[in-house]
Amino acid sequence: MGCPSGTVRPAGPGRRSETRGNRGGKAPDPARRQGMPSRGAAGKERVSELAQATKKALAAALKELLGQKPFHKITISDITEQCGVNRMTFYYHFHDIYDLAQWAFREEAAALLDGSLSAENWEDWFLSFLKELRRNRPQMANICRSLRREELERRMCELAEQILRPMLDQELGDCPVPEGDWSFVVHFYTYALVAMLLEWIEDGMKTEPEVLARRLNTICSGGIRRAAQDFREGEPPLPETK
Repeated sequence: MGCPSGTVRPAGPGRRSETRGNRGGKAPDPARRQGMPSRGAAGKERVSELAQATKKALAAALKELLGQKPFHKITISDITEQCGVNRMTFYYHFHDIYDLAQWAFREEAAALLDGSLSAENWEDWFLSFLKELRRNRPQMANICRSLRREELERRMCELAEQILRPMLDQELGDCPVPEGDWSFVVHFYTYALVAMLLEWIEDGMKTEPEVLARRLNTICSGGIRRAAQDFREGEPPLPETK
């Protein structure tokens, strides 16, 4: 007759004691429980995929909550409950809600870029980006209402420069512009674009994305090339004071 459920079978020769139902025994390896190797390259790749999926789920939860209430009223508990994970999982991936929001924004921007950006299709990228913002109008409005303008500008400029710098570097090409001058150009366009976007959002996104994308493309593509040319051909830059 078999052992009752939950009882320990006596160890026989060459056989370890085992507990049915794993009661009192060692917890199974979570990696193996999910059907993946816990060690080796395949295991690491699977763990990375699961981590990315978890971060995307947290970002989706934040996005859904932003459609319901202002950013400053959303708590980590709200996000984890919406996502079906615990707070430890959240803190394993992100420092705070701002960290999650910035990660989500970078991911969406990177997905729009998709490695296909060039000087010839800036307008297409601007248009895709503006349409995405408009699709998330309630979320963007709640973010703008929740943060002080100075705080919002600072955080958006930090994030925007991370996205724009590679794009602007590509526009520069092989043009030999001093780093100090080029950093000034990058800062200028970053802050100008963020200010324009915030004004557009706060105004209810009334200007059609196609119109705004065309204007931004005209200013950015032509202006950046002219600035690079002028800095290259102009006087040597003055030494920066410390």
